[in-house]
Amino acid sequence: MAKPLRIAITALAIGVGVLFCLAVFYKSTPGRQNPAETAPPPTTTEAPEAPQTATPTDAAPHTTAPEGPSPVTRPDTPPSTSSAPAPSPIEGLHVAPAVEAQACTLGSLDPPSGFRMKVQLSSYGAAVRNIWLSDYHQTVEGGEPYAIQSPVEASGYQLFPMAARAVTVNGGRVALESVGWELVEPGRYRVTLRDAAGQPMLRITRTYSLAQGPTAYELRCEQRFENLSPKPLQLVWEQYAQGDVPNDDAVYLGDRRMLIAGYHDLDYDPRRQFIYTKNATVPRRTFLDGAAFWPNDKLPAKRELVWVANVNRYFAAAVYRPALPAPGETDKVAPIRVLPLDTEVPHLDKAVIGEPGTGRDDHRAMALVLTSRPLDLPAGGGASLDLSLFAGPRKNEVFAAEPFHSLNFSKLVIYELGCTLCTFQPLAKGLLAFLKFLHVITFDWGIAIVILVLVVRLLLHPITKRSQVNMMKMSKQMQALQPEIEKLKKKYKDDPKRFQQEQIKLWREKGVNPANALGCLPMFLQTPIWIALYAMLYYAIELRHQPAFYGLFQLLSAGRWHFLADLSSPDHFIRFGGQGFTIPLYFVNPTFAGINLIPLLMMVVFYYQQKLTTPPPANEQAAQQQKIMKFMVLLFPIFLYSAPSGLTLYILASTFAGIVDSWIVRKHIKEQEEAGTLFEKKPPKPGGFRDRIQKALEARQRQTQQKQRGPGRR
Repeated sequence: MAKPLRIAITALAIGVGVLFCLAVFYKSTPGRQNPAETAPPPTTTEAPEAPQTATPTDAAPHTTAPEGPSPVTRPDTPPSTSSAPAPSPIEGLHVAPAVEAQACTLGSLDPPSGFRMKVQLSSYGAAVRNIWLSDYHQTVEGGEPYAIQSPVEASGYQLFPMAARAVTVNGGRVALESVGWELVEPGRYRVTLRDAAGQPMLRITRTYSLAQGPTAYELRCEQRFENLSPKPLQLVWEQYAQGDVPNDDAVYLGDRRMLIAGYHDLDYDPRRQFIYTKNATVPRRTFLDGAAFWPNDKLPAKRELVWVANVNRYFAAAVYRPALPAPGETDKVAPIRVLPLDTEVPHLDKAVIGEPGTGRDDHRAMALVLTSRPLDLPAGGGASLDLSLFAGPRKNEVFAAEPFHSLNFSKLVIYELGCTLCTFQPLAKGLLAFLKFLHVITFDWGIAIVILVLVVRLLLHPITKRSQVNMMKMSKQMQALQPEIEKLKKKYKDDPKRFQQEQIKLWREKGVNPANALGCLPMFLQTPIWIALYAMLYYAIELRHQPAFYGLFQLLSAGRWHFLADLSSPDHFIRFGGQGFTIPLYFVNPTFAGINLIPLLMMVVFYYQQKLTTPPPANEQAAQQQKIMKFMVLLFPIFLYSAPSGLTLYILASTFAGIVDSWIVRKHIKEQEEAGTLFEKKPPKPGGFRDRIQKALEARQRQTQQKQRGPGRR
């Protein structure tokens, strides 16, 4: 009985970390989606001394969404909340498009320019066509810059991020997304609405601008509405916000993209000092399927939307109102005042194009839609609806700068496994901070991960030692009592209840504590560490496109060998041509497009560890348990075959360290057994917790005995 119990407990202790992490991580994944096609990046032969240049022509969108029923989901215009009477309709209101549609480009991909991004603008809808990041590339080989925003397209339709969608003037709606706007100067577009007689009624100007600096991932869009008519106007503004961010890990893990909203809780924080994201996070696939995002029933009754973000594994695109200097302050950097988004743009919806597909395939594309409150413009008057777009990495160093710090964008840095009950953010962030410290010392992320393994193993060694010693004691005690237990089984074979009573009595007489069978319980306490490590190593952008061991394998092959060239992707020991094949599993979809060495080594090490720590089966039940363990040895490397090499490197190194740790513990147990001290109870340390508890119990016992004797008796 003892050996099967020991084997089962050991199996659970070994497998619970990885298996539990995978289970909770992927259980929340509603499906998979193929990444959308992105427009080709610009040529890299640009002039850094002239980062803001105008392109003479602009290609129209391939196909824009029609105004009638279409695959595009259009929100209804919110009811007017203006106290002024509704102005009279304008007959024949129409837009005068630009004679020649012109695109332009802001920023630069040249690092010395100081720009962190390059933005390609389109005159159709005065929209953002593409945003490329200068510090990040699509692949580890470099070349193409990372496209964080591109035209959203599916099923023949195309939506541009930040495009003007429509404007409703005095009840008449005019579409703007497929209209060519006039380019006034680089980054500034203008369009004019006229009545049936051709008289100008409304001018709309949209001006995009970029800042420079190490954390300048902000694109500003100043929007100005001017009433050119002699009568008041009331307008409702509709525009697209950010589009989809790329699905960076579409095959192995599926679509892990999320939508996150930051808001003020006016019930708890009427002074608007804090920004919250609780109950305002939803998987992208769930949102497309109709789940409530903003607002939803779990949010506070009084709240204000401050920003809304689309995030993938490493990057984010978020829309918010530009931060302003705090009242009475002249410094434009700090302190600043965060402006709620929904005081001007209260209606948040989505535009979806494409078909949902079947199973895990989802070909839909999405862009968020913002609709303003009704704006009253007196004759000759104007109004502004300025917005900003953050498009950059989910990185604490970036979010420590303004305005991102005041916007609390640190809420976008999340290391979790998709389960709110299994979120160990402080632990994950602490492990990442320590990993960064090790990187500063070693200058290599691979070596830092190995050192992290050693440190974690050293910290957990007392727990591991205690659990293994308790399990060994329990096993040996049960083996010694096995003959007597067999006699009790035969004697009370017809009375199971009496057998249990006599067995417990035997245990008590022989000093056997069944609680020692839970010797692996401390190992279950390591589960939070495993979950935090798993999430941290998967989501840490610091590991993206970073080689291991100083890029030794790339140096030896002049860059042709991709083994451990990128710790955020599989190790690519040998690459095959083509896409390979994928095995669809419940948790993951491992792809076999080559030979990944580390998972294969993990299989060998797991097998050796199992053989080293598992005794010969004592009965049929123990043999069955060992067969299950052998199956798990093969199953884990398959699950992790396409996992990031930073994660598999950690697991491999941890398993090696576990073998050494187990060898040390077994040696210690053998020495105690040979000396005859294995079952001796270690006296409590004087002044320690156990010693104080024992003395308190003894004092309590003496007081009880004194009361029982009565007064005057000793």
